[in-house]
Amino acid sequence: MKVSVTGSRGFIGSRLTQLLKDLGHQVIEWDRNINSNRDISMWEPEDCDAVVHLAGYANVRKSLEEPEKYWHNNVELSKRLFRLASLYEMRIIYASSSCAKKWWLSPYGTSKRAMESVAPQHSLGMRFTTVYGPGSRDDMLIGRIRDKTLKYVTDHIRDFIHVDDICSAIIKNLDNSQLNGIIDVGTGTGVKIDDLVNNFYKNNKLPKVNGHPCEAKENVADTEALLKTGWRPKYNIQDYIKDIV
Repeated sequence: MKVSVTGSRGFIGSRLTQLLKDLGHQVIEWDRNINSNRDISMWEPEDCDAVVHLAGYANVRKSLEEPEKYWHNNVELSKRLFRLASLYEMRIIYASSSCAKKWWLSPYGTSKRAMESVAPQHSLGMRFTTVYGPGSRDDMLIGRIRDKTLKYVTDHIRDFIHVDDICSAIIKNLDNSQLNGIIDVGTGTGVKIDDLVNNFYKNNKLPKVNGHPCEAKENVADTEALLKTGWRPKYNIQDYIKDIV
């Protein structure tokens, strides 16, 4: 297949691009880090069979400071892409977020929920849970565990999914036109943050504080729809941390 990938130089996009190429697909990359002419605002179908739309801003707390920026990028620019991709009858898979479930907590969640509302009916929106793996931001939880820079833990419950499992879910359904709408993409298993962290800080347990009000206390995927496609997650967060700590 000839696949257009937006956000192709980002955390998930760069890994997906490599895996698609390894499988023999032709990948057309769109990312502002390539050059200004490949920015998502200038996206074109380029005779592709499918588009995987991963470009967008994805920081819950920063969205509180710049809500207009998140709305423009995640909603308005996506609306343009959806319209063009539909005109050319392309398969559309796009990155939503589990934050869209309780969208009112943050401008980021609001932008993702709005993005879902303007997406074509024949598209597939994937609500990713907490993604980890090589290339993730250093300021995320796993990076801070690795670098031993955590100062505290929260009582949040999170569903951690490896970036390769995210990519395999996308690839599995790239030409599955029977699966449309919005689905959760995660392992389906919740992990308590304080238990996860303190397991690796046994001799120096960290204090527990209340989580930020813009973040849901519990966030676990309902994987029923995804499992029906034959997809299964391969990675485990505890094993991953053991390998990097």
